[in-house]
Amino acid sequence: MSKGLYTLREGLRGNNTLSKLLLSQGIPEPDNPAAIGEFIKTNKRLTTLGLKVNKFEIEHFRSLKEGLRINTTLRNLGLSKNRIEVEKVQILSEAIRKTRHLKC
Repeated sequence: MSKGLYTLREGLRGNNTLSKLLLSQGIPEPDNPAAIGEFIKTNKRLTTLGLKVNKFEIEHFRSLKEGLRINTTLRNLGLSKNRIEVEKVQILSEAIRKTRHLKC
């Protein structure tokens, strides 16, 4: 996991109140696509995660898919203003179809 998202995850470990996190215009450590999936897997309190205006590549979407497979609390995922081409849409739609609790 990237250092930035690891620090964020550890800081939120005892979180009992924060349900919405907006990381628009730059997630910590964008060069480590697996970090976002690991962050989603381990955070069980967030219901809303905003990730708009990030330069997500195909690997980021694969990582999101893996994280969403395990996380059951996230309800809203904001991905606007991320260049989402057909292949990325296919990956995201698979994740949404399997989770049944997520709105994008």
